[in-house]
Amino acid sequence: MLAEQGNLTEALKSYRDSLAITERLAKGDPSNAAWQRDLAASEYKVGNVLVEQGNLTEALKSYRDSLAITERLAKADPSNAAWQRDLAAVNERLGVIYMERKETNEAKTSLERALTIYDKLTARFPDDTLALVNSTVPLMALAELYGPEGAAYLRKALAILKQLDETGRLEPNRKPAITWIEAELAKLLEAQVPRNSKFGPRTRTKRE
Repeated sequence: MLAEQGNLTEALKSYRDSLAITERLAKGDPSNAAWQRDLAASEYKVGNVLVEQGNLTEALKSYRDSLAITERLAKADPSNAAWQRDLAAVNERLGVIYMERKETNEAKTSLERALTIYDKLTARFPDDTLALVNSTVPLMALAELYGPEGAAYLRKALAILKQLDETGRLEPNRKPAITWIEAELAKLLEAQVPRNSKFGPRTRTKRE
């Protein structure tokens, strides 16, 4: 709530206080999966606020700590879909931070890991709307990283979003992504048309 209100300093203090309590509980009973997940979630929330504050170095540390815990949980029970979602989410966040830090190889690795997990989840649960929607985030990020070679990622994201939209499962705030992806694909197609081609002008997209 504090973070949503823009009070990042108080939000960070609140999350860190919660983190300290959860750490004590988790250390007292390392076998308690619920407390371990709460600890990972606390680290994740701290990381989110640090990102909002522009402190990417500290945010990266929090996300890595969250990742280490989540990986242990997911490895202990690969069939637990919730833990797999957590693992995908933290890999995705790490990928975005690496992108911001211009660490391209690390970004690609984290985003590909997130995408692999989402693909496995949607293969098991084809009607998992949340996993389907979330999978488009690393897809679009990877498309940005790969540039002209990333069109396949955009096409996959577009297919997912259109299918969800056609079946009434896409939230309104997600719909602009369809238009954005279509525009990006049009730009990539235009870039492939030779400058002297008579079809060049016809393939140009209008700019607002």
